[in-house]
Amino acid sequence: TDEYTVEVELSGTSNTYNWEKLVWTVDSSWTVEGVNVTLQLYDWKAGQYPSSGDGYIYYTSGVANSDETYTQQITTNSEDFRNSTGGWKVKIRGVKRTSVQFDLKLDLVEYETTYYSEYRVSTEFLFTGMTSDAPTWLNFTIVSEYTISGVNVTIQVWNYTSSSYAESGEGYINYISTGTNETRRLNITTNPSSCVSDGNAKIKITGILSTTTQYDQKVDEVKLEYGCNFLGELTSLYNPESYNIQVGSYQSGSVPNSLQEVDADYFIVNSVGSGTVTSSYNPSDYTLLGGTTLVSGTVNDLTGNDGAYMVFRSYYSGTNIEDYVDLTVGSGVGTHSNFTAQQYGPDGGYDTLTEESVGSGLNFFHSSPWYYDVTPSVTGSWQDVDVSAYIPEGSTGVILEIVNTGDSNRRASVRKNGETYDIVENNIRLHGHIYAICAVDENRVFEAYVASSSIRLYLVGYTDSAVVLFDDPTEHDYSLTTTGSWVDIDLSADVPPDATGVIIWEVNTGLYGNIGAVRCKGSTDDYSDNGQFITRGHRYSLIAVDSNRHIQGYISNTAVDFYLVGYVKDPVHLFVNGKDVSLSTAGSWQLIDATDETSSKADGLIIQVVNRGTAFYQSQVREYGSTQDWHTNTDLRENSYMFYYVGCDSEQRFEGWIENTQQDFYIIGYCEPRYKLNLEEEWTSLNYELENEELCIYAGAMGGEDLRVDYWNGSAWINVFTDLTPNSWNNATVNVSSSTFKIRFRGGLELDDPNQDSWEIDAVLLHLHTDEHTVEVELSGTSNTYNWEKLVWSIDSSWTTSGVSVTIQLYNWTAGQYPPAGDGCISYTSGAANSDETYTQQITTNPEDFRNSTGGWKVKIRGVKSTAVSFDLKVDQVEYTPSHYNEYTACTEFIFNVATSTPTMLNFTVVSEYSVSGVNVTIQVWNYSSSSYVESGEGYINYISTGTNETETLNITLNPHFYAHCGGVKIRITGTLDTLTPYEQRVNLIRLDYTHRPAVYDYTLKIVNKVSDEWKIRLRAYNETGISRLTNCTIVLYDGESSTQISIIDGAYTKQVGDWYNLTSYGVVYLSITVRASSASSNSMLWLYLEILIPNSTVLTRFILIIRIT
Repeated sequence: TDEYTVEVELSGTSNTYNWEKLVWTVDSSWTVEGVNVTLQLYDWKAGQYPSSGDGYIYYTSGVANSDETYTQQITTNSEDFRNSTGGWKVKIRGVKRTSVQFDLKLDLVEYETTYYSEYRVSTEFLFTGMTSDAPTWLNFTIVSEYTISGVNVTIQVWNYTSSSYAESGEGYINYISTGTNETRRLNITTNPSSCVSDGNAKIKITGILSTTTQYDQKVDEVKLEYGCNFLGELTSLYNPESYNIQVGSYQSGSVPNSLQEVDADYFIVNSVGSGTVTSSYNPSDYTLLGGTTLVSGTVNDLTGNDGAYMVFRSYYSGTNIEDYVDLTVGSGVGTHSNFTAQQYGPDGGYDTLTEESVGSGLNFFHSSPWYYDVTPSVTGSWQDVDVSAYIPEGSTGVILEIVNTGDSNRRASVRKNGETYDIVENNIRLHGHIYAICAVDENRVFEAYVASSSIRLYLVGYTDSAVVLFDDPTEHDYSLTTTGSWVDIDLSADVPPDATGVIIWEVNTGLYGNIGAVRCKGSTDDYSDNGQFITRGHRYSLIAVDSNRHIQGYISNTAVDFYLVGYVKDPVHLFVNGKDVSLSTAGSWQLIDATDETSSKADGLIIQVVNRGTAFYQSQVREYGSTQDWHTNTDLRENSYMFYYVGCDSEQRFEGWIENTQQDFYIIGYCEPRYKLNLEEEWTSLNYELENEELCIYAGAMGGEDLRVDYWNGSAWINVFTDLTPNSWNNATVNVSSSTFKIRFRGGLELDDPNQDSWEIDAVLLHLHTDEHTVEVELSGTSNTYNWEKLVWSIDSSWTTSGVSVTIQLYNWTAGQYPPAGDGCISYTSGAANSDETYTQQITTNPEDFRNSTGGWKVKIRGVKSTAVSFDLKVDQVEYTPSHYNEYTACTEFIFNVATSTPTMLNFTVVSEYSVSGVNVTIQVWNYSSSSYVESGEGYINYISTGTNETETLNITLNPHFYAHCGGVKIRITGTLDTLTPYEQRVNLIRLDYTHRPAVYDYTLKIVNKVSDEWKIRLRAYNETGISRLTNCTIVLYDGESSTQISIIDGAYTKQVGDWYNLTSYGVVYLSITVRASSASSNSMLWLYLEILIPNSTVLTRFILIIRIT
């Protein structure tokens, strides 16, 4: 078929406002007639061009080259034809069957939108059910907001007289919204009845805003309060507001919800027993427990207290426990080889206890890495140095080798952390070194000052409690004033008698060449010629003291100062004169064996190195086996000395390096380890109530030192053994007072013990035992399954010995056990032998716990005595006496909150039922005059229940005000039935029709004109306190119509002076107050003038009225 088509899509943009309608137009012509034309506007919501309806136009073109205009208006969902940014598009398609091409000629395509530039919302609210068409005042409260600010809001009350909404005055308000939950009030006191018709009132809220965006009107509260006069009788309907269950227990339901309608929702109370009967039972069977045996008698002998006994004999129940030690406590001091061996035997398997080294005074690192670089990274200031990773807790100080690797003398100082002394004369020679001993704080931190990064601090050891270091050596200044000779120095003020030596810090505050030297008093070593310093140099010297704690010092110049750093005790041993171990070979590391000069246990040395040459020479020491080597930075000044501190191996060997044989080594002293044993062990979960308690230890071979054993009594260690006998049991009485028990093993020589001992322990146990006999028997019987009020059970028995600890227990089937105390448990100590004793217990709380589902019960009698001789239990009577209910009662009192006005008639409606029939039901109303429930007459009814939802009414017309007091009315429903099982009281509805005549004027003040002249009166408020809590306080003069005088809304006056009121000749007017407050936290006070205008004058008389609102 021959056919030609034109198809084109045109697109554009528009706005994104809220549209009222859309008009789109296409004006075009075709160069031929008869073209089938489709115009389509794209529907973005549907995602397609429509095929009919809105957005679709179809026609057949007319005369060729003749313009045709097609327009469509869209009013439904017009915004569907734009996208989110306002874009739109239209498609034009023309089709004709022809063999000749043709043209589409477009003249106009127009997309025209009409959008809203103003939005309005107006809502009318209708009030119904008003009891009066003649209100004395109306008060509307409106709480609302808008989703945008600036809305022009108008609130109007409908006036039924003018058939229109108020445009001004009391029933009209206009404002611009600004916030959330804005509260507005309209008070109508002038002709308020014009705004009420047939108990109805209307209010309209209108919001208007010029905007292109919709918004919401959000109304949170619309409330109408009104006042009116009522002179007739009212009947108000009430349901109970609360209840009091006088007899019974609550099961379900609520007040008033369950009592408002006859429905499936009941207020249910379970009845409880109100009458009882008693039955007595005796055992019918018995069970022997443990090793108890029956001597004579049967359960038939247990029915009466008649001297006929059922006799049971005791069995041996003594306890014999051998409880091996459970675990070790803490790490202790010393080692176990195999602690498990102590928990068995004796079997020849031993746990060897070995003493542990607790330090040598001066302690060195005897294996790689031999030393630690602890140089601070910051130079030129004091820096904390934490060595807690390298030395143990309890360390008193550090041993440092300070090395200057640089090409000039540099300062290097150390001190205890937290100290502030600062001696700057602490130079280290270029490529030289010194050893220093410095105190640390409890966190193992000291402080260091290095002037240059060329200074290195190497931690080579630490001191323990045998080395006492002072916090600030400068406070222990022993500097000399005499030069050129040896001078005695008395250190006894700072050094105790047991000290073996002292550490002296020698400081040269002057130039090089100054001499300083120290030695033990009595020493013949004389280094006064070999004690030179570099400029501002220093060194730490450890030397012996004599028995009087004296040393000697030598200085060539008073620029040299001596400070006492601290002192040492055993096991640091010092010589009065040094022992020469000088080397004969220079330039290489040489082995030095110090065994002859020290002891076979020595593990550290104090070396004095003396350079007797006339030049600077290098010297270094290290422990044998160490790779420590920085001898190129160990220059020592000519004619000077230095103290070195170095470890030695187990054969007392160390190594030395000298640059020249004019350098000599002298051993000044040595240190050796001390050994100690302190290992704790513990038992857990012990039976500590047995009479006999012994600690038993089987020992093997013993060391040369005594092995002490102590136990902990809770506050102190008590010694048990001063030593153990080998290859035998060692037994001793101890006091085990709790479930845990601790012992400790200690060496006999714990102070400065130079020998390491060990001891073999095969077994360690506690032997706990008690002699005891026990009688234990269970007696059982049957009873009933009624609902019990109480249970009384009693046992009369005797024992063939005195002082038996007796426990009698009645089985609790609910708990599934014999009770350990309280109900069902009696405990006592028996009296004289063969003397009957009766014990009785009454159970009133859950007595049914002491029977099973069929009424079965059982009692257990147990007697225990610490004795090696058996004894007998003689049971004379066992009695089990429950009291069960044979009458049940449910009694519920319901309370109404009613009007306070005097009633003219009361009408009660009660709809109730019981879960069983035949219940004797009594319904009574409370008489406030007699202070009792009615026993007969109008407020009383009694009947026997027979069915479901039985309805009963009580009418009170005689003195109904006797039955209401201060807004309260009470009614009581009681049901009683002779039965063995409880039942339910089910109340479905309770209603009170309360007929009363409300007072015409409540809370009013009468103003009376006693003369024939007419007066004008009004109220004026002149002072106030606490009115911010008053949301509405309206004071009017009322004579059938109201004259508003004072008005307070939301804590502020809206009217403070009233209009003049004409008080006619001998007339009466009432002052009436209506009040609402937002809180009851305080009083509000108003001071008013009652202003009286004297006739025919301008003179006022003022009465003062004070109004207190509580």
